[in-house]
Amino acid sequence: MATRGRPTIQPSAEQRRQVKALQAKKMPIKDIALIMKMAEKTLRKHFAVELFLDGRKPEAGLPPVKITKALRQRVIRLVACNFPEVDVARAIDWTLPQLREHLAEELATGHAKYRAEIIDDLHEQMKAGKTGATNALEKITALKAPSAPAAAPKEKPLGKKEQADLEALEVPEESGWGDLVRH
Repeated sequence: MATRGRPTIQPSAEQRRQVKALQAKKMPIKDIALIMKMAEKTLRKHFAVELFLDGRKPEAGLPPVKITKALRQRVIRLVACNFPEVDVARAIDWTLPQLREHLAEELATGHAKYRAEIIDDLHEQMKAGKTGATNALEKITALKAPSAPAAAPKEKPLGKKEQADLEALEVPEESGWGDLVRH
């Protein structure tokens, strides 16, 4: 006779390790269930040992964090790309409080530091003669000299007929006819 419902879950060693790591970060069971893509009830049933639901006490505190130069640079890049702090923490497998405590400087100055790195790299390329880098650096830093105001176009001299037409419209003041000829 066939069994009804879904087959029972057989947690793998990798799943157990992942649940244990998430629990060590003091992540709520509801969030762990979302990450593991299973119901909270199923998680509690099959991962009770990893979640310390069997009455044991977890080891005190979070595991120590390892802050490397590569990790700092990654956080700076993520911050420069406008990642929210929550997503940065998830990307490096830390909790948000850990991130804010240990990498607060990178969170605060990530945009500026990354922009400075880009400008430094472009400057080195510009010194090596790369035209694209020169153009990009000019665009970023607005180094282009302001353009000189355009000179007024030269007026071409009037021909004989145009000069005569202009003089015909003007009434000389000294002739005495000025008051009589006005239109």
